[in-house]
Amino acid sequence: MNLRNLRPLPGALWALRSDFHCYRCQPVVLPDHFHFGKAMRIRDYQTWLEEWDKARTWDRVLVSHTLLHALEELGEVSKLVQMLEGYRPLKPADEATVRQLLALELSDLQVMLFKIAYQCGIDMEDALRQGQDKADERFPDPATGPAEQIRYRGQLARRIAQLDGGRAAEERQ
Repeated sequence: MNLRNLRPLPGALWALRSDFHCYRCQPVVLPDHFHFGKAMRIRDYQTWLEEWDKARTWDRVLVSHTLLHALEELGEVSKLVQMLEGYRPLKPADEATVRQLLALELSDLQVMLFKIAYQCGIDMEDALRQGQDKADERFPDPATGPAEQIRYRGQLARRIAQLDGGRAAEERQ
């Protein structure tokens, strides 16, 4: 699969088809009860959020305060990820429920990021496209991924061994 050739449809959030038989980008179709009805467009979401905030006068806050709210949401995301990775106990004890909570917190974080963007006059659709181009330029060859993973996991194993005082390496032998 050549990931370099993947591009979003104009203005759409995109994802690979789950069956992987077609490598074309598909718009993400949201449930009927969602405000946009069909596929969510990034620019449409950003416009909706700004109008929604204006109707409540929530657009009249400092960008730095929106950033503080984003950091608060990021902390919630971090806590839930730590639960899923086993660093913290699952609360609630059901992993599926923790994943649902994570989805909501990721959504809350995304709201704050889009709000920062509109407060600063940044079109997120354009910004995401530029970020995609930047990633393609920085990592043009997807075939380098497996070697990078091997390097990363080797570093991780060495760091864990250091933390364990060398015991992890001895136990594997």
